[in-house]
Amino acid sequence: MRYEAVNLMLLNEFHKERRKIQEQKATIARQGRKIQEEEEAVTQPEKRMKNAAVRLEEKRAQIQKVSAELATASPSNWRT
Repeated sequence: MRYEAVNLMLLNEFHKERRKIQEQKATIARQGRKIQEEEEAVTQPEKRMKNAAVRLEEKRAQIQKVSAELATASPSNWRT
């Protein structure tokens, strides 16, 4: 076997391995994007639930405030 043929074989193997690595990197990048999308899909409902809980707590505080005002108000101060 001639040395030029060996060099070409080695170069060909190098290119094959390089393509494999590039394909693996692309696969890893796709999987990373997919994981990120799935994490966002999970966290969005959690964020909405937290926001709803905050709004509910604000409404509860408003109701308590109005209830306290009504409890302390005398009927003579009520408008008819």
